[in-house]
Amino acid sequence: MAARVLIACRMVEDAISKAVRELNSDISIVWIERGLHETPKVLHDILQREIDRHQDVEEILLSYGLCGCSTRGLVSHGTRLVMPRFDDCVNIMLFTGERCARALTQTGRMYLTREWTEDDKSVLGQIGRIRNEFEPEMAETVICSIYGGYSGIDVIDSGCYDTSLTLEYASRAAEELGISADTVKGSADIFFRLISGDYDSNILVKQPGEAIEIRDFEVEG
Repeated sequence: MAARVLIACRMVEDAISKAVRELNSDISIVWIERGLHETPKVLHDILQREIDRHQDVEEILLSYGLCGCSTRGLVSHGTRLVMPRFDDCVNIMLFTGERCARALTQTGRMYLTREWTEDDKSVLGQIGRIRNEFEPEMAETVICSIYGGYSGIDVIDSGCYDTSLTLEYASRAAEELGISADTVKGSADIFFRLISGDYDSNILVKQPGEAIEIRDFEVEG
């Protein structure tokens, strides 16, 4: 019986890959298409199907957080289920300390890593698509309705990729939106803990048959 399998989102591939490489881990990884957090029910069903498919291991790891409640109700009937105790991957990547804190994002800030800039769902991709679909005045109205609440874009420097190109991308997107772009300190620490088995209060461990609940993510302070 294999010891563990990691079901991971492509959105955090750089961080996962770095942790696996530096820990010299031979953990088996099942990669899931990125962007599925936009359809929580679809993501939930995919994750449950993969969990059911890997009941021949001792422990199943998820790279996901609560992710729009897409992980709520997931259950592994025959093996432990382990995952970060955070709202989503952005908050996981922003974690740099020891205190358990499920949500670390700041209101009005948009967060990017390299993976968030690579397809038509990215900021510039969306802006370009909107401008192609609508007349100029309507396009700006739509863009404002989506991005008008942001005051800036922060590139998360997790130490897992070269931030220069991502910051350049963020600066172009920020110029389009009339806001600022900057970098913020992040880390892959939670993924290192997850893959190494160094579980603490930032990692949620569910025993066989225990479903994931929203209250599992509640933390003090």
